[in-house]
Amino acid sequence: MVESDIHHPTDATLLQDGVRAITRTINKIRKVASHATEGFVDQTDIVKRKVLSFAKVLRRRMSRSWDEVNKITQDVVEITESVLQQAESVIEKLQRSTKQSVQKQKHGLQSLVDQTERKPYYSRPTD
Repeated sequence: MVESDIHHPTDATLLQDGVRAITRTINKIRKVASHATEGFVDQTDIVKRKVLSFAKVLRRRMSRSWDEVNKITQDVVEITESVLQQAESVIEKLQRSTKQSVQKQKHGLQSLVDQTERKPYYSRPTD
């Protein structure tokens, strides 16, 4: 077993973890359905910088520091909400394109069935 540092979760770091997980999933979707991920902006670096700025603010140990920490946390919340809205948009696009793809496949299969039924070598069983 290898020892590693464990960060104590704060609201902002939990949100950061969520943004990272959502972005990782969207990047996987991008590999197979890039059209659905258009407009999604990777904001993991921005959130990371915000979370790292906590250390600078808290080192000052002043009462104003808590106001700055709250502001940073609010910024991270707003970024996370934006990422969630973008992810929902990706999901909607993916669902629409999946439905369209299924409809095209059904139409293509029906067309093949129709063509096959018109061929002279195909005869329907008669009762």
